[in-house]
Amino acid sequence: MRLSACKNWLPLAIIIISIVTFYSLGLQNYLSINSLRTHLDFLQTYYQHHPTLTAIYILIALFITTAIPTPCPFILTLMAGSFSPAWVVSLAVCIGEVLGGLVLRYAVQTSLGTLLCQSQQSKHKNIITAMNNNALTYTLILRLSFFGPSWLLNIAAGLIRMPIKTYILATLPGTLVPGYFIAKTGWGISTILLSNEPITPILLLKPAFFVPLASLLCIIISIRIYQKKIKNKKRQG
Repeated sequence: MRLSACKNWLPLAIIIISIVTFYSLGLQNYLSINSLRTHLDFLQTYYQHHPTLTAIYILIALFITTAIPTPCPFILTLMAGSFSPAWVVSLAVCIGEVLGGLVLRYAVQTSLGTLLCQSQQSKHKNIITAMNNNALTYTLILRLSFFGPSWLLNIAAGLIRMPIKTYILATLPGTLVPGYFIAKTGWGISTILLSNEPITPILLLKPAFFVPLASLLCIIISIRIYQKKIKNKKRQG
């Protein structure tokens, strides 16, 4: 029993060690505007010569930063959009975050999720059951509206032992659509950086940056309005 329990907690232990290693090495420092400004020419040239390989690298980077987990996928998507087409980045985001999220979900489910499920308190079991009944809708809305960080939603999926099918159905569209507009925003940032002008509020009003950002905000606002309507109907019912 002890050996089995250790195996259940091993994936989570590996992820925790990976998080500590990631920040100890200062890898998060490479994900910044200054770093992008320094390497943008190289990255755009590299993509032109190796588009497939670049897309694979983006996917792997998103998979790792989602699985361990960090808040880096959002920044990575912005940076990737500055040197790659938005549709390529959105597909990489979709696949990378789904696979990385499944790893984190599994690590949490086999450890903390199992521990919570085995709890003798019926209160916990009732909460988990209620959350799973509406997991698809809630997860999709939260991902599309950016209300919940991706890493937090993945951990929550493991805690409530969300079915894999439900997780995938909620995460695929929930990352594909925002990923596209975030990548387009990254392309707008690249045009500003290539102009060698300092980033100011006036430059942020340029169509290359403002249009995708405004589109993303419209999606978020629409989802929030829809979410409030659902809550009001439930209250009235």
